[in-house]
Amino acid sequence: VQLGRQQLEEERREADAKLARAEQRLAEVRGDAEKKVLEAQAAADEASKDLQRRLTHSTAGLSSSLGELERRLAESERRKEEVEMELEKTRLEVDHALRAQAD
Repeated sequence: VQLGRQQLEEERREADAKLARAEQRLAEVRGDAEKKVLEAQAAADEASKDLQRRLTHSTAGLSSSLGELERRLAESERRKEEVEMELEKTRLEVDHALRAQAD
């Protein structure tokens, strides 16, 4: 009976030791997993910030280009009006000259 009890005690100690090693390994794996999750989150955050910077830069570039196009359009419209007024003035001068010649 004593020998059986000692054997059971030895088996229990071995089982406790295995359990302790398993718990230690689980803690290490959990720590590694948590570290990798944090690293992945940090990388995702950095990628998001980079994308936001690029988007902001692109938006600013597009806005600047749009402003330049609007300025050019306004200038073209102003020039068109000047040319149309000059054309009308020339037509009136030609009409006046033809009437003067006819008289």
